[in-house]
Amino acid sequence: MEANKYAYRAVGHTCDAPTNGIYSNCDRSGQCSVDVHENDLIGEYSPGSDSGIDTNKEFHVKVDYHETNG
Repeated sequence: MEANKYAYRAVGHTCDAPTNGIYSNCDRSGQCSVDVHENDLIGEYSPGSDSGIDTNKEFHVKVDYHETNG
């Protein structure tokens, strides 16, 4: 996740199994991205927004990971 008052981007990346706790190979482009600019949500995420997230106020982000196919 990368964010500030004017932009928010979150992308899931798949990686090979770690070796000694280090991930040496992950996909660069990722999948399932959310980006306020690319998804045309700029007015929904900004300081003073009255129709989405007002970034002048505290807010929380929750991420759920769902396993499929074992």
